[in-house]
Amino acid sequence: MGQNEKLVLRYAYDNYLKTGDYYFVYHCSDSTEWFRVVEGMHYLYESGLVDEVPEIVKRGCGSAPMRLDIDGNITDRGIEKARLEWELKG
Repeated sequence: MGQNEKLVLRYAYDNYLKTGDYYFVYHCSDSTEWFRVVEGMHYLYESGLVDEVPEIVKRGCGSAPMRLDIDGNITDRGIEKARLEWELKG
C-alpha cells in the first residue's frame, strides 16, 4: 500500500474510531492533495477497503472540481486492515 492509500485509510479509520461512523469526508487543502486523495481512494475502493465513493473515484479523475471534499465509507475490511496496520504494530 502506497502513501496516498495509507493517508486516506488512516484518515477514515481515525474518523471511525472517533465517531463510530463508517462515513467520512476528507477535506483537501488544494488540488494537489485532492488528486492524491482520489488516487488513494481509487486503490482502496478497488481493494474493497472503502465503498460508497463518488463516481470520480471509481472511474479516475480528470480535473479537480471546485469543491475539494471527497467522501466515502470505510468497510469492515478496511477497519480490520487499518487496525492491523497501525494498532498491532504499535
